[in-house]
Amino acid sequence: MLKKMLVASALLMTLLISSTITQTQAFKGLTEEEKAKRILEIANKAYERITAHVNNIAGNETIMNLLEGLGLKGYFIGNSSNLEEAGNLLRIAQQSLNSGDYEEAISKVLEAMGIMRNVFINIHKILKQAGVIKAPEKPELQAQGILVAINRSLERIKRLNETINTLISQLKISEGDAEEIEGLLNQAKNLLNRGRELLEEGNVTGAAHKLGEANRLITQAHVTLKAKIAEARMTERLEGFRLKIEEHLNRTLEKLNETAIGRILGPLGFKHKWEFKHQIMGLIENATYAWKFNNKLRFRNSLEELRGKIKNFMSTYTVKELPSSTQSENLNLKLEVAKEVKRNQATIHVKATNTGDATLIFPNGALGIVIERNINGQWRPYYTPISIQMLIKLNPEESRAIFIKLINPPEGLYRAVAHAQSEQTLTSITATVEFTIP
Repeated sequence: MLKKMLVASALLMTLLISSTITQTQAFKGLTEEEKAKRILEIANKAYERITAHVNNIAGNETIMNLLEGLGLKGYFIGNSSNLEEAGNLLRIAQQSLNSGDYEEAISKVLEAMGIMRNVFINIHKILKQAGVIKAPEKPELQAQGILVAINRSLERIKRLNETINTLISQLKISEGDAEEIEGLLNQAKNLLNRGRELLEEGNVTGAAHKLGEANRLITQAHVTLKAKIAEARMTERLEGFRLKIEEHLNRTLEKLNETAIGRILGPLGFKHKWEFKHQIMGLIENATYAWKFNNKLRFRNSLEELRGKIKNFMSTYTVKELPSSTQSENLNLKLEVAKEVKRNQATIHVKATNTGDATLIFPNGALGIVIERNINGQWRPYYTPISIQMLIKLNPEESRAIFIKLINPPEGLYRAVAHAQSEQTLTSITATVEFTIP
């Protein structure tokens, strides 16, 4: 199988080099239409062959496991994906040929051939680095490559275990979570040791298979570890959020006597301030529980209910308890937006400036921003950064910028909507700014 691949590689290289000579004696005397047809025919054959060559490699489990173990699989996939662009160029060239634009057709073919040549050369280098090219003559080189990959994977397991021990000592993850991840790493380690044994027995294919299985487990362990760390951080942030809310409520409620409490909390359905405080703290606990068990709907609903309870309380408090000078504060928030679109990703730069005379509080590091998309004249939520890190304060005339990445966003009209509240009265304010993609 590998020998056939090598023969195909040699033929492809010869074909690719010869096909770029579009203005040589071979085309002398031909019309522009004939030249365009001839070179497009050559390019299509080259495209079919190199695509089949790449697919053969991608379908060889032994080679792909070896590339994954050596950290070369990503480079192989990245180079292979460029063939799609070459195919698109050839289709455009065919359209130009059909419409009589022969110069444009030749130009697109040459561009496609350049991409194919680079794909071939880069993949050839990758296979050579992995020891695959020389495997038919020197099988020990392929075995050596797998052994190197096994050692790298074992070293990766060692580093992950060291990271886990550090996180446990810092109380960033629990021992139970650590045991789950260590179990995956131990399975991977056993597979790698078995792979070594198979190499000693001369079973290169079996060793490569064990290497691939082990690397998948290592990747799973790494992803799980990152998720546990994120969960711990969010739990810590929610606890900080709870403490800030509790502190603010205590400070506000302490200013009220029983009569004032009755006027404010009575219409909200509470007889005592501790009842109101207990419900607020319960909503935060619900949000924490929902996040821990990945119940995003419950998490959002708890936060939304929490926001509504506090908003209603502070609205009543503002009207009935604060002096008129405070109630008449000027709240104003200005948003500016810039965007950068590259291939399948759009980076949105949003700058918020407090242009009023009161300090504003934002609910999170993302400034409470929601990205909405206009669909048939209606604004629909499109993307919401979840970032309850801390309450962000913005004094008058101060600015703060954030960056939001959107993956594969459809073209159209969008807007960023920021939410904030007055630090003194908790009066809500919303600001929007529109932009288009692309």
